[in-house]
Amino acid sequence: MKKALKWLATIGISVILFFFCRSIYCSQWLCNMEYETQVSPLDIINIIVTTFVALYLGHYITKKLSEERYEKEFIIDDLRHIETNIDELYTYFKSNSKKNVSEVGEKIDILGKSIDRLKATLSIFEYDISVSSLDDKYKKLYTEGTNFDGNSWDPQIDATHIDLCISYCGIVTTEIRKIVKNINNK
Repeated sequence: MKKALKWLATIGISVILFFFCRSIYCSQWLCNMEYETQVSPLDIINIIVTTFVALYLGHYITKKLSEERYEKEFIIDDLRHIETNIDELYTYFKSNSKKNVSEVGEKIDILGKSIDRLKATLSIFEYDISVSSLDDKYKKLYTEGTNFDGNSWDPQIDATHIDLCISYCGIVTTEIRKIVKNINNK
């Protein structure tokens, strides 16, 4: 689909360019032009300096943009990893089986380590993005997810508690997407 759109755009631009050139030729715009055959040394210096400045700026800007995109992609990959952990936790809470407390604790611990990795990545790349609200949401999820009275939860008995954990999973996911938006806007 994208290739077809590119071909259509190329053909459309070519047709427009053809008609523009044809109108210039037919209206004889080029007939009255005169060219100067003398070249001054100042013109040559101007062309050389302008070319080098353009090449340097093009190289610098391209390099800077690609470095920034690399940093953003690295951070966004960490956020995707966190969201994958949240999805696993969400799926686990949504299942109708008994919830093993050690499994819940392990999944929440993995999520915490992923958030710590994100913080380290942000500090390495010196991004000024606050993850304190993500930390707060994670702590609430941790508190609810590890609040138990035994070795397992029964979905029928602890339904409201499990629903609260599920809602915290959604809240953490929303917070992650807000951070992705902030990163992409920088």
